[in-house]
Amino acid sequence: MSYIPFLVLIALITCCVAAFGNATLDGASQVSGYEARLLSRSCEDGATVTSVLVPWNTCGLTQSTVLGVATLTYLPYCFFNILSPLTSIVVAAIGWKIVRRKS
Repeated sequence: MSYIPFLVLIALITCCVAAFGNATLDGASQVSGYEARLLSRSCEDGATVTSVLVPWNTCGLTQSTVLGVATLTYLPYCFFNILSPLTSIVVAAIGWKIVRRKS
């Protein structure tokens, strides 16, 4: 089975998200009252870092194809990928370095 059409589709979706993502983040930060960098950092910690753990994502697909193993096989070695979102949740829960926008 060829993964090329699947990878092209995912690449097109990624380009669309990258093109329109800035306006979406800016609008969401205005509604929430927090600085845009906080929302951007949360997306980075929750989505980008954990993408290698999702088998149908381009990152997970590439990693498992290059390594020649299933995604769950290298899961125990992904310390940073698992701990980063958990650390972000704990930091947000205690409110450390959480800055609201100045009105």
